[in-house]
Amino acid sequence: MTTALATMPEARQKGPGEIFTLSGGRSIAVARGLLLAGLLAAPLALGAVVPWAWAGLTLLAAALLILWGVDQIKHRQVRIVWSPLCWPVVLFVLLAAVQFYAGLALDRMAAREAFIKLTTDFLLFFLAAQLFANAPKSVWRGWVAAITVFAFALSLLAILQELSGGDRIYWVLETSTGHSFGPYVNRNHYAGLMEILIPIGVAGMLGRRERNPLRTFSAFALVLALASG
Repeated sequence: MTTALATMPEARQKGPGEIFTLSGGRSIAVARGLLLAGLLAAPLALGAVVPWAWAGLTLLAAALLILWGVDQIKHRQVRIVWSPLCWPVVLFVLLAAVQFYAGLALDRMAAREAFIKLTTDFLLFFLAAQLFANAPKSVWRGWVAAITVFAFALSLLAILQELSGGDRIYWVLETSTGHSFGPYVNRNHYAGLMEILIPIGVAGMLGRRERNPLRTFSAFALVLALASG
């Protein structure tokens, strides 16, 4: 088994028959679907701040790592796409590891939790680069469409929840503050999520130059998402 390394721009420039063709097989397609499902489910799971939610993301990262590894074994070659943005995450993970294992943290339990979360963040970021560095346009368009629909549905839920009182998440879960907005206790956290989702939808809408119903829906969905944030 051999190893190959490339930056993100280099990976995108490779042709269909070259080493960094990462459109992938079945395991890569499954990994992409799981990644999308996990990232969209995380905000619904109360922003993934409760232990069972972020633990689920950690298990998801481990599953994605296995699927990516299976694809590398199948091709008998480890193909790594490295982004310079990985370095800051790596440094944070190392800092958390040193604090935890060297006993430098005042709260050892909190240090362990931070170390696990940072490692999970790095794995998700790293694996996203591997899975999408050279993905076909159809995959990107499918992701953008799914994110736009998700932003629309979540903003509609948040608005309806607010109009009906907004004292319980999903009209069921009580909060310590007696107020919520969508799946979040803090409205600012919801606004932060929309700041992530809306630019993705806008980029996808501007990328569709032809006039079609999907572009009109995208514009309406993004306006609603912006108004809710």
